[in-house]
Amino acid sequence: MTYPISPVVNAPGGDTFGSLYDKVNTALWVISSFAVTANGTANGSLTTGNAYVNGIFSALTLATPTLRGGNVQSSANLVVSSNVSVGNSTANVFIGNGAVVAGAVQVN
Repeated sequence: MTYPISPVVNAPGGDTFGSLYDKVNTALWVISSFAVTANGTANGSLTTGNAYVNGIFSALTLATPTLRGGNVQSSANLVVSSNVSVGNSTANVFIGNGAVVAGAVQVN
């Protein structure tokens, strides 16, 4: 989300100290309310809420308890548009009401 904050005018007849104070408080509120944070600790940094990126989002590692398609409001099919490599010896694949369990299997 973008949140416009007009710059401080540093000129005769420009903004007052009160106006500067309000803009700094607004900027701090925007950062504390909408910024997604990260840090170098083992568990990372927690940000609570929903987010949407219109574009490409990249990560070296993605850890999630749930992965689904759709958008923030509703689920849809998850479309994988490239090859998938499972870095584990066992992969569970659920298709409809049936299940296929495979270990070290290659399907072309």
